[in-house]
Amino acid sequence: MYIRCPIAEFDDPRNFIVGRIIQVDDFTENVTVAFLDPFGFRNYYENIPEKAELPYDYVKRCTLHRESYVIYRGNRYKILSALKEDEWYYYYLKEEFTDKVIKVREDVIDAPFNCGRISPAEQLRSYEFQNPAWYFGRNVVSKTVKVLDNSVFGFKELAGCKIFLKEHQLRTIMRCLQEKNCRVMLADEVGMGKTIEAASVLKVYTLHNSNKRVLIAVPRPLVAQWRAELLIKFEITPGNNVNDNYVELIAEEDIEKYINSRWDFVIADEAHKLLANKRLYTYFHSLSKRSENILLLSATPVQQKKEAYLALLQLIMPDKYDQFSIEDFQTLVEKQKNITKSTYLVLQDFDDYIDNIADTLEDGENPLENDDCTDLFDDIQNGLRRISRLIEDEGFDKVLSEINLESEDYGKGAIQEALLYARIISLKKILSEIDVDIWKMNFHIEQSEKSNMSLIQIRTLTSIQHMKLLLIG
Repeated sequence: MYIRCPIAEFDDPRNFIVGRIIQVDDFTENVTVAFLDPFGFRNYYENIPEKAELPYDYVKRCTLHRESYVIYRGNRYKILSALKEDEWYYYYLKEEFTDKVIKVREDVIDAPFNCGRISPAEQLRSYEFQNPAWYFGRNVVSKTVKVLDNSVFGFKELAGCKIFLKEHQLRTIMRCLQEKNCRVMLADEVGMGKTIEAASVLKVYTLHNSNKRVLIAVPRPLVAQWRAELLIKFEITPGNNVNDNYVELIAEEDIEKYINSRWDFVIADEAHKLLANKRLYTYFHSLSKRSENILLLSATPVQQKKEAYLALLQLIMPDKYDQFSIEDFQTLVEKQKNITKSTYLVLQDFDDYIDNIADTLEDGENPLENDDCTDLFDDIQNGLRRISRLIEDEGFDKVLSEINLESEDYGKGAIQEALLYARIISLKKILSEIDVDIWKMNFHIEQSEKSNMSLIQIRTLTSIQHMKLLLIG
């Protein structure tokens, strides 16, 4: 038979679950109760035992909730009603995918631990302040609310939207919200969710600002799609919105009609296509100069096309990049490319170097006397010296001087440190000339099976004035 019992705080219980008695010990006046979990609910709750031995006084007879699902002979049924005959409860069950209704005794039913039902009068006599059938759900909600209350800025507002954000989208949204003014280009590949990212940023913006004017300009074929996504997923509609904010959604081909109005936030989709239309580019460039916030959605810029690359930067930060010559820009990009290439070559040599040391030690030889090891060490040092000449940093030169083949780890730790230092300094020092923020440094550490040493493969995502560009793969 099914009973209801506390799971903790037996002297003053508040939390209860339902279980089936599987053994009775009249001598000790204890019962052994199994707490069944046919649907895997235990994964979502803490401290739910599979079995427990309890005194008679701790258990109370109960029924199972109507509409609850149970298992009978391997099939899933829904409880329609209960009927007590003698000392047993019998349940009318409806098979899940048919109209078949059967009557079975409770001891052959597998019911989950959270579907027990007891008289409200009994609950009042026990001084229960909450319906135990709802306790677990409310407990999960309570914990979730606490997480949201302590989450990063903007996350709580997005939790109520009808969206599922992937990890890269969360990082992008949070990055856009870090600065006082949002001047960003989202340059993900097609299908990575740029529209959701932009709408999420807008949602947080409208909830934390008032009396702002927002202009969303997209290609004419995308207007209906944007309108639907903003409404259905974010409850944002063209016109007046929350906090007296005003949102205008237009086809970018009609931008001329709106160029003389005040806009606090401008969002433009398919920004890369503006480069082929001088008239539209000029209008959006003017809007960018007069707006506090601008968010552009674009295909990933091709760095080899320096003029287009710079033109996109000028849309984001016109006050800064309008005076930037293509020659200076190309020099900096080429310098970064050379650093990237040199770093990649050193990483390859470093990988081979670790493997050779491991093989040499396994053969019982001394790596200091192995020609392959010493040759690779020399190649690594020469590559790091080339990087040193490019970045011209005294700190890096000091790290480089500490690399010693005769050290305990044959210089592997110092080489790793030099590679990390080179990437950080090159991005900060060289590209800071064009106001680059380091958006993410993702150092992927792999463990070598042979040497148990960390092999570093550095993949660095940077942003040129908050642009999402892949500089090293």
